[in-house]
Amino acid sequence: MIKRFTPENIYMDVLKEKLTKDAAADLLISLIEASEAFNIRAKSIEVVRLLKIQNNRTFLMLENCLVSDENALVRCASILTLVNNFPKKSMLTLRWAIEHDNSVILLKTLLDLIERKNDPNLRFLKLRLINRLKEIYNVKTEVELFLNLEVVYSEFVGNPNLLVKKSWYKVMKMINLYPDYIGLNSRLFYLIGGGTNLTPLPDAINNLNFFRSIFLKKYKEKGILKFRKKVKLFQDI
Repeated sequence: MIKRFTPENIYMDVLKEKLTKDAAADLLISLIEASEAFNIRAKSIEVVRLLKIQNNRTFLMLENCLVSDENALVRCASILTLVNNFPKKSMLTLRWAIEHDNSVILLKTLLDLIERKNDPNLRFLKLRLINRLKEIYNVKTEVELFLNLEVVYSEFVGNPNLLVKKSWYKVMKMINLYPDYIGLNSRLFYLIGGGTNLTPLPDAINNLNFFRSIFLKKYKEKGILKFRKKVKLFQDI
């Protein structure tokens, strides 16, 4: 009987020394290139990260996924793996993503990733990302608030491929479905109007978990949330 390889059993076979990392890399790249299922592609990329596969063919594959894969979760997995496995080599690729990718989830992943890493090069990229988000949202400050709300909305509707600002009016409709205990509506309109004279929201409020507790409290898990738990795209690397 021919063995059917999956990201999970490839990973376990390497841990059990039944497969070399080079052989695992070839199998994982084959899965990524051949599979039409985004979860298989993303899980395979996650295994590349966990096994710390660092050859040039893998780097090129990850670059290609980041640039051309239609699914934002696959691109998120690619960028996390690029930064983890190729920290210096991936700088130009990260810059490209910051300047050209329009996925809400990917831009949030990038921002969180940059903030976690104590790297001067990444801090420079954060400034470029913040400035781009200011241009997109047409605000002068608190861009992370806008981005956080869009990420939560993407989970609210179960769609990981939302583009930044394209569904903003629907984000506002989501906000209006719930009691506004923190004055979020008036704050957003003030910021959109060019206002800057506000005390920033504390980190305890301006974060995904807080907004999820409001807007997703009665929300039944859909594919995006279940998948994120499995692949752990938003956990520390």
